[in-house]
Amino acid sequence: MSAKVKYCVSVFLLLTLAVMGFLWNETFDLMFFPTIIMQALIPLVICLLIVAVFLILLIIKMRFRETYLLASLENIGEIVSIFNPKKNRFVYVNNALKDLLGYIPKEALNRNILPQILFNNQDWLFDNYCNPKTSSRIIQAKRKDGSLIYLEHIAIPIYKNGHIHKIAINSRDVSEHIQNEQALTASKKIYQELVEAREQAQAANMAKNQFLANMSHEIRTPMIGIMGAVDLLAESKLTNEQYENIEIIRECGEQLLSIINGILNMSKIELGLMELHPKVCNLIDLFDRLINIVNPMLKEKGLNIKLDISSNIPALVKIDENKLHQVLINILYNAVKFTNQGYISFTANIEYVGKNPWLSLAISDTGIGIPDYAVENIFTPFSQVDNSTSRQYGGTGMGLFISKKFVDLMQGSINVHSQEGLGSTFFIKLPLEVISHLEEKQNINPNFNDDYEDKLLTDFTPIKVLLVEDNDLNQKIVSQMLINYGFDITLADNGLECLRLLQKMHFDVILMDMQMPIMDGYEATRMIRQYEELQYIPIIAMTAHAMTGDREKCLASGCTSYIAKPFKAEELAREIRKNFQGVSINNPKPDLNSFINELLPDFMAQLEEMVESLKLAFANHDLEAIKSISHDIKGTAGMYGFRQISESAAAIEAAAREESFPRIKNSLDRLYKLHEQASVQVS
Repeated sequence: MSAKVKYCVSVFLLLTLAVMGFLWNETFDLMFFPTIIMQALIPLVICLLIVAVFLILLIIKMRFRETYLLASLENIGEIVSIFNPKKNRFVYVNNALKDLLGYIPKEALNRNILPQILFNNQDWLFDNYCNPKTSSRIIQAKRKDGSLIYLEHIAIPIYKNGHIHKIAINSRDVSEHIQNEQALTASKKIYQELVEAREQAQAANMAKNQFLANMSHEIRTPMIGIMGAVDLLAESKLTNEQYENIEIIRECGEQLLSIINGILNMSKIELGLMELHPKVCNLIDLFDRLINIVNPMLKEKGLNIKLDISSNIPALVKIDENKLHQVLINILYNAVKFTNQGYISFTANIEYVGKNPWLSLAISDTGIGIPDYAVENIFTPFSQVDNSTSRQYGGTGMGLFISKKFVDLMQGSINVHSQEGLGSTFFIKLPLEVISHLEEKQNINPNFNDDYEDKLLTDFTPIKVLLVEDNDLNQKIVSQMLINYGFDITLADNGLECLRLLQKMHFDVILMDMQMPIMDGYEATRMIRQYEELQYIPIIAMTAHAMTGDREKCLASGCTSYIAKPFKAEELAREIRKNFQGVSINNPKPDLNSFINELLPDFMAQLEEMVESLKLAFANHDLEAIKSISHDIKGTAGMYGFRQISESAAAIEAAAREESFPRIKNSLDRLYKLHEQASVQVS
């Protein structure tokens, strides 16, 4: 019953009671009771008629509103249905059911199939209809033709006397919205997969660079022994045949170092850690040194070189000389390598862009040229015109890639023009900083003697070198290298002993190994730099690591310069010479045969001791000791050319860092066998 109907009935009852009460109080007499009733009945009937008329009008109005509401529901585009919980069935659904799902509303109601077609037989509505809050859910339904549609159902409870009387359900088509969400989700998934793929690629790149660091360390360590022994042997008395063999070993070692350096340069470039180090440079001298380097190759192939060096090139400029040298030597090597007859031309002049001078270089050849299809990839890493296994010309395909990156780093440009069978021309343009006359005078040292043969000795007083190295055998071979150059050598086993010696004695230069027990080279260098009287003593870092950031780490600790193992004797001497510009020349020729003969037994005795210590450390599962001892074996064995022993020790060290005892055991077994074989061979 509606509120208005209840109001009319209440008014009628109240009026009736009021009239009866009034008559009872005024004229109550049993004799006149029937008359009183008749008198009261008339107004009651009138009131009843008024109320009845009002009720009829109210019902008509409600019916009209209901009809209007239903008509409105029939015209909307969303399905509207009404569920009666008491009857447990739907009692109404509008015509949108036919438009959206293809079912006739009356038929669906009579067959009571709305739960199936709207909710796909899910009990969500019927289990939760007593929930007083509005509830919604998206359900995938099927149209009458079998196609799928996504419907969002919103259930609104209709209350009567405080209880849910019916449930109105609004069902709208959200298929497009769901499809957009699915597409967005798929896009997000693809994006996430791309992000993960990028992260995996970055991780793989980091792993690759870590591999390069480890590889360079492992390759360079045995190269110390190879190149060091070659340098020492070259100083001894040799037959012509022996000398030729020594030169072959030296040449192969230098080629291997060149490949290693190329790989490391690529790693630095890819990580964005390559930096410029501009310094004062004499371009004419640089060009002369380059021509002298390639001259033997030119003579061997019967080629000529045409030089056109402009007179307007300034005496001194500021540029990264090392990178420019590598760029030009790469291109000159290629020009000679790919030219079998004719000539090479080298042109250099200065061009001005506004008021700014630019170095313009052109290197041409009359060689085999480059096909059109290969020109665009000529600066791509590991790319070669002929990639077949039987190609005539060797190489790693890194030279031009590195050259392009170096030129870009110097903010210049490099281009190539080539025709197959007619040769190639490389054009290089680089911005220059010209040194003024005042700066030129400041950069000229009258005591500087550039005519030397890599043999150093100060006037009558040898340079005092403090060699800080923890490995006895490494001490011997590096000391002998320096003794051959006339240096006065003092040894220290670690950074702490280095500090003690510096308190007692004066040294002109310190050669500092960076990885040592007790106190490493980094800490020792930092402590040395804290003393004012030791601020300016040159400290040259020596380390077998040559990966990106190693040089910067050494310099940051206070080292003056850096040399990566393995190094040749003349390279070490040249590094020391940088700190002592005015030196005279000495060329001693000591007989090193006895030194070399006694070196190998010392190494084998030390190796025997280290192997036994490694066995004990493994038995005690002492990972720190395993890492330390295997690291020493790796460096010492590599120093003297025992490559396989060095590799096995490196594998043990790597396994110890990962705490993998099974891998340690496998590598240990191999190390034991190699040690036994080496002992038999040496004995």
